[in-house]
Amino acid sequence: FTDTSPAASVAFDTVAADLAVGSSTVEQRAGVYKVSVRTHGNVQLDFVVRPAQARYFPPVELRGGALVSGYVVPAMRGTADGRFCIEGRCTSATGVPSYHDHNWGVWRDVAWEWGSARGASFDLLYGGVFTAGAGTAGAPFFLALADSLGIRRVLRFRTIDYSGTRPASVPGVHAPARFTLFATAGEDTLRLSVDVEDALATAMRAGGFGRYFLQMRGRFSLSGRLGGTFVADSGRGFFETYVRAR
Repeated sequence: FTDTSPAASVAFDTVAADLAVGSSTVEQRAGVYKVSVRTHGNVQLDFVVRPAQARYFPPVELRGGALVSGYVVPAMRGTADGRFCIEGRCTSATGVPSYHDHNWGVWRDVAWEWGSARGASFDLLYGGVFTAGAGTAGAPFFLALADSLGIRRVLRFRTIDYSGTRPASVPGVHAPARFTLFATAGEDTLRLSVDVEDALATAMRAGGFGRYFLQMRGRFSLSGRLGGTFVADSGRGFFETYVRAR
């Protein structure tokens, strides 16, 4: 679902996480987020997101030339309770996996790689922004792992190896069937592999961009050495990338 609101209906707070867009709002109190969404298409969502303790990624800025890319992830792992309604038909949800991030920076004619996932032992986050035309990294790509004590390690990677295809939500648009990345930091090396289960495609044509933004859901496996110890984990997550429009 999509909706539009005039700029005059947007209100935000510079000292709190509260936000209003038209009749939709986000409020944060004592680390808990209350989200209320009202659209012009008879869609309503009301839910509360509770971030897990210590599972967050602190504010950072990565720079590459004129490109500034900033991130903060207050909830790498969280749970949500609430309900969503479509034309008066409502469904409740309790304890479902949730996630929350913010980003900022000087982003023009760019694309990005982004993913978050939760396993039995770790939560992981990876990302990076690159110049869309040249396909080269503009801000360094990183992979971060968190456990019950907080961020365990931040590693770097250069590329993601996409392979195979599977249909996306738009006819004629294909998402990758799987992908792999290798991240390193000193003697630590991790391999992340993802099998894509579903993909939502959104056309991005402003300014002649000519690409589709993919939001993918899938299962991951992680293995390698971390702090001199072999680690392995698996679970599910959400991942983002771009493909060219045909």
